[in-house]
Amino acid sequence: MPHLAELVQLHKDRDFALIGINAFDDEEAFHKGVEEFGVNWTVAYQADSKAPICDLFRVQAYPTIFVLDPEGRIAATGLRGESLAAKVAEMLDAHEQPAD
Repeated sequence: MPHLAELVQLHKDRDFALIGINAFDDEEAFHKGVEEFGVNWTVAYQADSKAPICDLFRVQAYPTIFVLDPEGRIAATGLRGESLAAKVAEMLDAHEQPAD
């Protein structure tokens, strides 16, 4: 998770948000993990893996990462590390370009 914290810090002044959803741990483990791993982004907690958000996005494994475009459409999934950072930077750069 350090790479996610770095990604949040890198883009803190841009139109970027990282949102996590935890539907696996019990509530105590969730809170402990947020503190232990230095989570610096918004994380929602849902009581179990049958949570509606998991069904909506068809989450089968953890972590599942979706990159959403400015219109809220899924632009990429399954990215990690450098490929995730590159996709986020590419999308932010494109979004920040002035329209012709």
